Amino acid sequence: GLVVVGEMGAGAHQEQLALGETPNVAARIQSLAAPDTVLLSAETYHLVQGYVTVEDCGIQTLRGVAMPMRLYRALRTSTTRGPLDVASARGLLPLVGRDAEVAQLLASWQCGQTDARPCVLIEGESGIGKSRLVEALRTHLTGSDHFYLGSRCSPYYQHTALSPVVEMLEHAAAWHPDDTPVEKLAKLEHLLSRGSLPLAEVVPLLAPLLSLPLSEGRYPQPVLTPQRQRQQTLATLVAWCISQSAEQPLLFVMEDLHWADPSTLEFLQLLSAQEAPARGLMVLTCRPGFQPLASWRASLTVMALPKLSWADGERLVTLLARGKTLPEEVVAHLVGNADGIPLFLEEMTKTLLESGVLQETSERYTLTGPLPPLAIPATLHDSLLARLDHLVTAKGLAQLGATLGRRFSYALLQAVAQIDAATLQRELDRLVAAELLYQEGFPPEATYTFKHALIQEAAYQSLLKRTRQQYHARTAQALVEQFPPLCASHPELVAHHYTEAGHTLEAIAYWQQAGEQALQRSATVESVAHLRTALDLLATLPEDAERQRQELHLLTALGPALVVLHGYAAEAVEQTYARARKLCQQVRDLFQLSQTLWGLWGFYLVRGELDTARDLAQQLFTLTIRRDEPALLLEVHRRLGTTTFYSGEIGTARAHLEQGIARYESQSPQMVVTHHALISDPGVLCRAFLAHTLWLLGYPEQALAQNTAALAQARALAHPFTLALALFYSTRLYQCLGDGESAEVHAEALLTLAREQHFSQWLLEGALLYGGALVAQGRFVEGIAHLHKSLDAWRETAGRLGAPWYLALLAQAYGLAGQPEQALHWLREALEVVEMTGERWWEAEIYRLTGEYLLQAHTQAHTSPPGAALWDEAIRHVYNALALAREQQVRILELRAAMSLSRLWQQQGKRVAAGQLLSSVLHWFTEGHRTPDLQEARACLATLRV
Repeated sequence: GLVVVGEMGAGAHQEQLALGETPNVAARIQSLAAPDTVLLSAETYHLVQGYVTVEDCGIQTLRGVAMPMRLYRALRTSTTRGPLDVASARGLLPLVGRDAEVAQLLASWQCGQTDARPCVLIEGESGIGKSRLVEALRTHLTGSDHFYLGSRCSPYYQHTALSPVVEMLEHAAAWHPDDTPVEKLAKLEHLLSRGSLPLAEVVPLLAPLLSLPLSEGRYPQPVLTPQRQRQQTLATLVAWCISQSAEQPLLFVMEDLHWADPSTLEFLQLLSAQEAPARGLMVLTCRPGFQPLASWRASLTVMALPKLSWADGERLVTLLARGKTLPEEVVAHLVGNADGIPLFLEEMTKTLLESGVLQETSERYTLTGPLPPLAIPATLHDSLLARLDHLVTAKGLAQLGATLGRRFSYALLQAVAQIDAATLQRELDRLVAAELLYQEGFPPEATYTFKHALIQEAAYQSLLKRTRQQYHARTAQALVEQFPPLCASHPELVAHHYTEAGHTLEAIAYWQQAGEQALQRSATVESVAHLRTALDLLATLPEDAERQRQELHLLTALGPALVVLHGYAAEAVEQTYARARKLCQQVRDLFQLSQTLWGLWGFYLVRGELDTARDLAQQLFTLTIRRDEPALLLEVHRRLGTTTFYSGEIGTARAHLEQGIARYESQSPQMVVTHHALISDPGVLCRAFLAHTLWLLGYPEQALAQNTAALAQARALAHPFTLALALFYSTRLYQCLGDGESAEVHAEALLTLAREQHFSQWLLEGALLYGGALVAQGRFVEGIAHLHKSLDAWRETAGRLGAPWYLALLAQAYGLAGQPEQALHWLREALEVVEMTGERWWEAEIYRLTGEYLLQAHTQAHTSPPGAALWDEAIRHVYNALALAREQQVRILELRAAMSLSRLWQQQGKRVAAGQLLSSVLHWFTEGHRTPDLQEARACLATLRV
């Protein structure tokens, strides 16, 4: 009840007293209670009904209280959990206007007992009754054999990966706030044991998601990339949910998907797409126009909830009035202004009944006068505010609770409220009694939920901006000082409150922490959102050196997230690192400059802008020497070796790669991974590139030795991304060597690994190499089809690195298949890309193939021999190949060009010159005599000497 708190007396005798009937009633009830018992008034019992089992003590007369009162003695707490359970125990109103929808849900449930598990999406605007419909389904299933899993999404956590799923698991495991980690683990193990999944595999995946530490040795820690761990975690969650239906049908409910984080949406898509036998029903709710479901909804049964009809609205008003008749003008006003939204109608009717403008009799309500314009608010917002205003002292607490969120704990509210526990509990009880809040549990472990998001929003918006900022500031401070575990696991929550409080600097720091933490968990979308929010806030601060430094740190944190999300070649990556580079020059931060240059190097390399990439790599080299960081020279040499290799400076590439290997071996055999580098072992990469370099330079046996060492080292490291790189370069090397069978074996291994680890880049490029391996084994039709399909998919990315090789691979496939005109088409495109990008390591081979296919195309299309002009053009292309190979010192391509030119000269009768040319080139080689290239060259030379 209400009390009046005021100051009495003066000076040293001044004191605060609580006056009114409520303290007197409480004192009189207390005087009747036996020791170690609790007596409740009828009003108090109404608040805790469903949570406490009581004994009716009958009507009692209290001294000093005018009216006798019915009292109850509390016996024990009940097992009831959740506001809807409590509401059901109290007696929910019958569901109005939803008979068809309830029947459809029950039919879907029955269907799910035998066929594939249906998935129903309940779609409707706020207040239309989505949650109430779900509760009606649960009510119908009461007493039936089933297992329930449910949760709802929150606007505060829509950028927090799997937040509602975590809440669902915690609730299903019956975690208590006071549970120790050991107790929580035991409960989690008990929950997971319901399914058929081995605990040794699932606990290490789910424990990090739940921020649950595991003692060393208890469970093996999986050695996975962050992306693979995320995928396995999602798969484990899906598998566990499915396993629950082995013994009982599963009712799975996820509400308010319009606030779902991307990871939760992915989990739900995976769960709904499962083809494994699973009995039960999956129910989702969202507001209309929720776009992330568009690609998914074809597999869903969409149930769009319509507004209530006028007749159903009148029926609901009558139920709220407990069957008593209301004046027609009042009903018309209520139903008309509610616009068919059940929540609007329910809240407006309650406001009116509590307002005092209606007089209640045994059968009806009558107006005490004309219906005042303000007696019944015209909008829900006004209606809710009117209800809050009637609560007077509790209104401020409702506004404070709205600042914390739709759902908040007693502990956090107590830390922020700055009022005594008795007052806090009293006002909370009033809010619960007024049905503005649902209460779950008992203080200090209680949790409160606003009945609807609109109720929370109305209370929040009614605050003055200054007061709102003060509440957010107190909330953030309380989280930091009193809830460090929550602060550490959900920095985005602290960031939100600091943002709304106007404490920009603190907000930026926590948004950055949230972004970096999300990236570590492979929640890339959330990471980008958090970091961009920090950057937006930073833009509101005055321009100075400190702001520039903060922006630089945020950009270098955002860059890797964008790379993971969009790829190195994305425009957003370039824009982020370009801005960071400019800031580095302004604040003179050499460390951040190196991180920025690494990011830009990767962007320009993959985009095929090799001159720019080489300049950046050289700047990195200079900067590393300037900063005297010899440990980082390994990475610099790898980047310089990679860049010069693709640029066709094969000798320079060899020098850098050999220096990188030397530094790698002198430092340690462990991986050297930098924050902005590829997550791969630089020693393996140096060896893989050196293998290609040595083959081009004419040392095929040394190339194979380096390739074998790179693969062995990658497998020993048990690092999936490094192994994928090693397999990729190994496959390409075997194709260069003409070993189609080995190329196919390594390509298949790469594709298998890429599928397991969800490496999209290596799936695309591995598929291209697999097509080339098929062609090398004479499977032309299959190989060409595979190459076309893979090339089309690869071209959809923004990257161009490797394009000349892939185009020449397709051209050679057509040439071997007897279609030289098609081969020339792709070779012309390859040369265009060479000129555009400067990627010249395979340029000599493109010229050689062009010369050969020019003559073949003419011979195939004409009966007459080629003319002198065509001969000259063909020889010119092959001679260009020979000259370029000599300039680049790529002996193996020089040998191929010499063979082609010798054959052309032989056809022109220049056998001596042809033999001298081929002999001089072949004589240089000291190894690799059993490779196809050298064997073919010796056979060609033999025909010239006959």
